This record gives sequence, C-alpha cells and structure tokens, in this order.
Amino acid sequence: MNIRPFDGRVKRGDIKRVFGNSCNFIHSSEGTLEVAGKVVDFSEGGCTYEEWLQGADPKPLKNLYCPVSWTNQEWKPKWCWDFCGAGQVISTCKKRENGTMYQCWDEYEKAKDQEQEK
Repeated sequence: MNIRPFDGRVKRGDIKRVFGNSCNFIHSSEGTLEVAGKVVDFSEGGCTYEEWLQGADPKPLKNLYCPVSWTNQEWKPKWCWDFCGAGQVISTCKKRENGTMYQCWDEYEKAKDQEQEK
C-alpha cells in the first residue's frame, strides 16, 4: 500500500462550510431547518471552508444538538442521566423538548472554562 504523508489541508472548490460533528443530523452549508419547533440556521454553526483552512474550529449548532452529542458523550454530567436516562436516545431528551437545552450548553461552557483554569 502506498500512503502519502500528510502535507496539510488541501484546498477544494466544492466545499462551502465545515461542521465538526453531525450528531446524526444532515447539515447544509446554508438555509434553515425546523426541529422540535425551533428554527436551526446552519450559518450559525460550523465555520466557512476558508476559516477552516486557516485553522478555525467549527462551532456547534447549539439549538440542534446538546453538548453530550457534540462531544460524543465525553462530557455527560450526572444530571444528564436524569433527563436522557441510561439507554435513552438523546433526541428524546426533555430539555430538547421543553426548550431548555441552553442550560446544558451553559453548564458545558462552565465546565470547559474550569478545565482550562487548571
């Protein structure tokens, strides 16, 4: 097998927007989608292809998925089990249904800040 060494990101002409994680949703480079009564604007998440080429990290779509999904369950506080439950599907989380998922993001950001302070 002939494997070429990684030389860096290669520019392509067919990519407009980069997302860090799909969290099991189909993404678009533009436009909106209604999920659980909320409008998701894809331009609010990820980053442009040009930004990504310059080293930017794609931002999560906070009104589409939760930090547990975004981190592939690396961050899952104990209280999350009370809402999602062991073995439950994250998309049926009560916080998603009642519009309070922003609280999860607030807690995630606090935990991230505390980790960086260490």
